Amino acid sequence: MNPSDKTQNLITITESDVASAIASGEASQYGFTAADLGIAFLPDKFTVTASSFSYGLIHIRNFSFTGNLVARNGGVKLVNTTVSPRVLKLIIPIAELAINSQLQNAHLNIQGIQILAGLVEIILG
Repeated sequence: MNPSDKTQNLITITESDVASAIASGEASQYGFTAADLGIAFLPDKFTVTASSFSYGLIHIRNFSFTGNLVARNGGVKLVNTTVSPRVLKLIIPIAELAINSQLQNAHLNIQGIQILAGLVEIILG
C-alpha cells in the first residue's frame, strides 16, 4: 500500500488508499481478495464490509467487521471487535500476527494509532 502522506514519523492512510490497494490487486499478494468492499474510518473505529471475502483458504460471504486499532509493543492490536459471521472472531489473532509480521519485515515500530473520519494516522517510533 502506498500511503498518501509519509513523513519521518507519521503515515496517513485514507479509505481510498485501502480501496485502491484492494482494487489494484496489491492485497492479493498477501492472499486477500474481496468483492463489493466497503471501508469506513470513523473516529476511534473502522468498519469493513464485503459481499464476499477470501483470505488464504477462508472464503466467506456477507462479511462485516468493526473494531479499533491500538499500538502495542511496536505493533498493532485489534480491540473492541465485532465480526460477522461470528466464527471469524477466531481469525483475529491470525490477522494481528500477519499485520505485525509485515510491520517487522518493514522494520516499522508503531508508537501510536489514531483513527479519524476518513483516515488513519500511524505514528512511528
